[in-house]
Amino acid sequence: MREGEKRRIIDIGRLIIEPDFKNAEFAVVVHDDYQGKGSGYKLVDMLIGIGQEKRLDKIYGMILTDNRRMLKICEELGFTIENQPEGVSKATLVLK
Repeated sequence: MREGEKRRIIDIGRLIIEPDFKNAEFAVVVHDDYQGKGSGYKLVDMLIGIGQEKRLDKIYGMILTDNRRMLKICEELGFTIENQPEGVSKATLVLK
């Protein structure tokens, strides 16, 4: 995004494919000033598409349980949410 003459990164997403080429972990970060505007949803949706193109079996992400917005996004996109110890939830989406 551009703000005047400056360029600014407001969000980023990654998909880390495991050595077996069947599963991948996703991660998304959205700058505080831009949360709640749909960017996180779009990034996760794009990462799902990449996972499908790569013919992965599933993708998953570790999300702070307090991060209700991201958990809701994942639920809307079809992920299963499983609470883990120490305030973390695992969101998993089977692609095949």
